[in-house]
Amino acid sequence: MEREQAALKDVKRFAAWEQDRVRKLEAKRQEKKDPAVEECSFAPKINRSENERPRTKEQFLADQQAFLERQNLRHERIRQEVAELECPHKPQLMNPQPKKKKGEKQVHDRLYHAG
Repeated sequence: MEREQAALKDVKRFAAWEQDRVRKLEAKRQEKKDPAVEECSFAPKINRSENERPRTKEQFLADQQAFLERQNLRHERIRQEVAELECPHKPQLMNPQPKKKKGEKQVHDRLYHAG
């Protein structure tokens, strides 16, 4: 019997504490309300339907992975197109100076230091 009375007393005390907590929170909300915000008539429309919930973490990560895969495919396609457009051979350039043979002197030495 005593236990029941003590438990009932605890329940009543907890209920009173909860009511007091809710009352204080509501008072704080009223204090924080800005009168300029209350008068505002702007209400943006969000494209989400009433039933649609925000994405979960797993959905977000799956969307990110799909995006990265699409990007990689796109980059690979571009690389292939660039490779196809590049010229497959290099043009031969004329060598303006003839190759020197071993032991051959510089032209300057041959002409001005002939001795």
